[in-house]
Amino acid sequence: MFLPPCGGVRRNGRVEPALLLEFVPGEELDLDEIVARRPDARDALAFVYVDLRRSERLVLIADGPYARILVRRLGSGEFDEAAREEIAAIVTAAVEALVDAVQFGIARPSQLGDPVVSLPKPPLASARAEPAPRAHRSVPHVHRRWTLALAGAYRVQALAPAAPLHALDLGVGTVSPSRVAFEAMAWAAALLPARPGEADGVRIAGAAARAQLGVRVRFTRRLSWLTAGGLGIAVLSVRVDDRPATVAAIPTAQWRAGLSLQLAPRWSLGLVGHADLDLVDTRVVARPSGRILFDPWRVWPGAALVIGFGVPARAPTRQ
Repeated sequence: MFLPPCGGVRRNGRVEPALLLEFVPGEELDLDEIVARRPDARDALAFVYVDLRRSERLVLIADGPYARILVRRLGSGEFDEAAREEIAAIVTAAVEALVDAVQFGIARPSQLGDPVVSLPKPPLASARAEPAPRAHRSVPHVHRRWTLALAGAYRVQALAPAAPLHALDLGVGTVSPSRVAFEAMAWAAALLPARPGEADGVRIAGAAARAQLGVRVRFTRRLSWLTAGGLGIAVLSVRVDDRPATVAAIPTAQWRAGLSLQLAPRWSLGLVGHADLDLVDTRVVARPSGRILFDPWRVWPGAALVIGFGVPARAPTRQ
């Protein structure tokens, strides 16, 4: 794209760069053609091309003489406020570096295709500016990293007939920044005291821990589907009347699936169904009488209400 020359604007005794923006949503962006072109705009400070069509966004900046080119590939995901800030930071720092006559990027290659590789077709924004004295800044390369995820849950689970178990869960993990996101979570749970209806005088309580890997698929901007699986251990304390408690450690495999609704930029609310598989078919037996105190099912179905909080992790690196 060629932009006609534009002049600066004088404010408070100094000349500010004048920018001319043009958005071409239907035009194809050919990087080989961009690298090869020689635009006739001697007063231009920079040419900025922003590719918003690919899942992996691209920013390409050339200096006015078209002697050097800077290419930045950003992470995929929703084009939200954080993504716009990344692009703005890269473009602003590059223009200010050029104002201070600081070189960036690489020399324009003599042969097309090295080192810039052609990418498919984008809508693009192009900008050009005239010089003005500004403070020097280095050009940041901003990477979008995995998000730190925190979650709390209230869970109800059936271990046996008439034996619902209530639990409070706390989880921490990380989620990848993409439409189809991968997540890894570690959970700890407190199993609240309960009395199974099938046994008089029996009281159960305990704790649990699990690690899980999952996939989160975003249907809309706010609604997503989660499925996850993992391994864990449940420690049950079974007490009969005032006698000493019998403790059982039960290894389990878990599967979870449900919907998550984003309430705010960092907050979400989820409804999840889950099932835990007892890997050893546990029975809690009183000694020396041999009385079966508690005989849970092999599969423990349940549901949970989950509140999630995400902390985007972005760290600029300098080139």
